[in-house]
Amino acid sequence: MKYARILFICILFAFTSCSKGGGSSPTPPTPPTPPTPPTLSDPAIVFAVDIDPGGATPIFKALGPSQPMVVNISSALPTNGVIIKVTVTNDNNNNQTVYTSGDVPSSKSSNSFTINPIPKGALCTTTILVKSANPNSTNIVERKFGLYLF
Repeated sequence: MKYARILFICILFAFTSCSKGGGSSPTPPTPPTPPTPPTLSDPAIVFAVDIDPGGATPIFKALGPSQPMVVNISSALPTNGVIIKVTVTNDNNNNQTVYTSGDVPSSKSSNSFTINPIPKGALCTTTILVKSANPNSTNIVERKFGLYLF
């Protein structure tokens, strides 16, 4: 009987000493990290200019003071298109700009420009810059050649 009382007291202490919580609450689960947006991968820009003379000393002989020109993009276009800039500078006059198209956005593969005016008897440098219109893209291609009007 004495052992029964001791056993009863031990069981009583065991039930009263256990608690259902009250300490620190469990930390909430960490929310998943949102996926990073995919970066746009531009195809390499490849283009040709219909009046580009090519060769070792590329100088195009202009047909007059106003010269039409077409920039043909043969590669796949970037998702936001391209920006084309045509600049002509007079080599005989401290590289003074004689023509600039400014930045022309395009989503076409064939793009027409008219260089005007071309100074007579002056060697000029024509620079065509084609770059991706996608933000933060470094996809830029440049081509230069001479232009001369006799």
